[in-house]
Amino acid sequence: MKRWLLGVVAVVAVQVAAAKIVSVDSSDVVENLTIRLSDGRSFRAPLTDAEQAGFRSAAVSSDGRYVGWTATFGNCCTSYPLPLSLVVHDGERVVLLIRREAGPSIFEWRFSPDNRYVVYEQTMPHGWSPTWYTRVRLADGQVVGRFECDPPEDEERPPKRLVRPPTWTGAAASLCVP
Repeated sequence: MKRWLLGVVAVVAVQVAAAKIVSVDSSDVVENLTIRLSDGRSFRAPLTDAEQAGFRSAAVSSDGRYVGWTATFGNCCTSYPLPLSLVVHDGERVVLLIRREAGPSIFEWRFSPDNRYVVYEQTMPHGWSPTWYTRVRLADGQVVGRFECDPPEDEERPPKRLVRPPTWTGAAASLCVP
């Protein structure tokens, strides 16, 4: 009996491990986020902070191993919640949490083409400010790249020396061309 039960547990564990993330709610801003797995199961994305207002910009990695989203929070100065945290989940647990107390919001993010990294862009919601790009390795949560893109010059700002952005920044290559 014990061997049979162990066999059933092993089969179930393999099936759970084999389940891929197939979809996530595609609405841009939601209060609840449902994640669906290839084996038919689904679950709600966990809140990562008691003050969290909702979810935004959810996406599934191309290999189905991860799902990520930004967590939104109310604030003093806008009529809408701001995305201040980035969360990556593997279908069983949160594997990466980048939390911001204040400062630039995470308005854009993506998985790298090989799904080994996430790249996120931070900027202020309004006004003239740089965009900061950060590349984080999913295996250990280490920051492996940073780049700051200054906004284009205008008559009121002195010219700055522009540096060609690294290719991992994606859109920065067209926005921050020297």
